[in-house]
Amino acid sequence: MGRSPLPSSTVYKALNLKPEVFGYLQEVAARMNRTPSDALNQELEFYRTWGLMPSRVRRVNAAAAARKQIPRDFVHDLVREAALKLPPQKGAKREPREGKTHRTSMNVSGPNADSLLGECAENGISFNAALIAQVEFVQAMGLHPDLLGAIDKVAHDDGDDRRDVVLRVIRAAAELLPPVELPTRRPAR
Repeated sequence: MGRSPLPSSTVYKALNLKPEVFGYLQEVAARMNRTPSDALNQELEFYRTWGLMPSRVRRVNAAAAARKQIPRDFVHDLVREAALKLPPQKGAKREPREGKTHRTSMNVSGPNADSLLGECAENGISFNAALIAQVEFVQAMGLHPDLLGAIDKVAHDDGDDRRDVVLRVIRAAAELLPPVELPTRRPAR
């Protein structure tokens, strides 16, 4: 049985990835038993939605805007504050993979590509640079290795992985944020 065709909004991109970013995507793909493209899209979707339902994404975005932050920085602060409350742990340092950039091509889903293109336009950076920055952020949430070690310890003790602990923190925080009122449509006259 063949694969389903990709949605028409999917973008096929040639990428030059850092070896550690491609290695991380390979690890995620192996856990998922999927392709690196699938892993990439999962990580980019997490960056866009934080694993939340749309109503909770709106809450996070509104709270970030109220603090004059971008959502990534707001989520970083949430996870950092939660990690600071955990018993200190020495973080596992990742050994940098040797080598030059890893040249590959991947399919990027339409919503993920649109999000990346928006960040490119906003920050004046290339698609490749925006993609690498987003994957690196979701991999370590921009946290110091010692804080990652504390999160990893909780994950290990709970039989989870780092992403599960981070998702619990984000979801719990999003539940406490006030709901965002959607603008109502006025009836046509």
